[in-house]
Amino acid sequence: MSRPHRNPHGPGLLLGLTLGLAAYITAHALDLAPIYYLPAAGTWTATPPAGAIAMGYYGLLLTGLAGLLLGLGLGAIPAIRRLLSAHGPARWLRRAAALAVILALVHPVARELSPGHVAAHPISTSPDAATTPNLSPRPDEEPPDGQAHPGR
Repeated sequence: MSRPHRNPHGPGLLLGLTLGLAAYITAHALDLAPIYYLPAAGTWTATPPAGAIAMGYYGLLLTGLAGLLLGLGLGAIPAIRRLLSAHGPARWLRRAAALAVILALVHPVARELSPGHVAAHPISTSPDAATTPNLSPRPDEEPPDGQAHPGR
């Protein structure tokens, strides 16, 4: 019986997938986004100001991408590729990759559904802030459609 054809880059790809997902899961679990995007200001920052709407997901993706590139680079080294291609280590690497995929899918959902979860960067501490938008014009601003300001 002949051995099935294997991709020579397979171990590096699997190592990259595993390290990339491990970096993503770790950064997400520990709230370690290396960079945040502030949509209101249109800027990127490493430390968002208190009360700002900060999007850390881009930073999490960059962390995962860095882990993927590290794994691909390590897998391209011939000695490591040979080691990972051996029967025992290859089996453990496949198991680790499968576990990383499962954790990457389950962890964010479990974290969001946990009773004590609080957003890392809440928009407001007011209990009504999420459901009651402030549609009142500022005093120095003319209301739409020529309506008068309340109290004038």
